[in-house]
Amino acid sequence: MEVKVLCNAETIEAVAETVSTCSRSGLNMQHMIGDLEKPVHLYDWKTFLALLFIPLKNI
Repeated sequence: MEVKVLCNAETIEAVAETVSTCSRSGLNMQHMIGDLEKPVHLYDWKTFLALLFIPLKNI
């Protein structure tokens, strides 16, 4: 299997631009940590989902 290199990014901003331009459907969106206009939110999904689902042992 051949891997095709799409760009030669030297900065984190260049990597973010690559994410934006390489998404055909627009689902891949870059978010920079520390950006006050578009903050990155982190969630405790395990605790949240525990309210909605019953854990099953040995899965």
